[in-house]
Amino acid sequence: LPGFAIGAAAGGLVGMASGAMQNFEKRDDAFKSYVQEAYEGQMSAQEASLTSGSALAAQRETDRISFETLFRRGGVEDMGIVETYLSNLVEMANNTPFLYGDLTAMSKTLATYGYSAQADQAKTLSGERDYNYILDVLETIGDAGAALGQTTGDMEAVATAIGRMKSSNKATLEYLNVLNDRGIGAVGMLAEARGLDQGTMYDMISKGKVSGREAQWKAA
Repeated sequence: LPGFAIGAAAGGLVGMASGAMQNFEKRDDAFKSYVQEAYEGQMSAQEASLTSGSALAAQRETDRISFETLFRRGGVEDMGIVETYLSNLVEMANNTPFLYGDLTAMSKTLATYGYSAQADQAKTLSGERDYNYILDVLETIGDAGAALGQTTGDMEAVATAIGRMKSSNKATLEYLNVLNDRGIGAVGMLAEARGLDQGTMYDMISKGKVSGREAQWKAA
């Protein structure tokens, strides 16, 4: 009996030890799995970040080349202005609902239609917006778009319409209706500026008596 009791106790201890070992192995496997998953997750996130960073860097370089070409056509000789301009776009994207891609697209549209890469220094010092300067025009379009609940597509259409009026120096109902349809009462603004009723202003526009530069400036 004593031997049987000792054997039983020994067997119990062995069983307990085996069970404890199995539990330890399970916990160890679970921990290894957790560590492996965490490591793989970190590596995936790092890879995605590097890919995203590389894509952004490549896009920034593409944008730099595009703006150099556009600004050079506009008479800009100092290409350092391009880097400053792109930095300003990044800052605007960080502080407004605009995405960087939206801003570059609208900037290229406005640059194509002859808007400037540099603001008039006198206006800048006085705190006045320069409606020939791309970033000031973008801010104005953005303010109006936010107030009227416009989509990015709406704002791009507005940028194109005022750009066409500026470059052609023609105010047509086709261009002005792009603004009117998006809640910007361009004809009413022109009429108010001249002290006329809207009917008279519509008649003047249809007869080509309103310049595109006046119209785009008032609309902006």
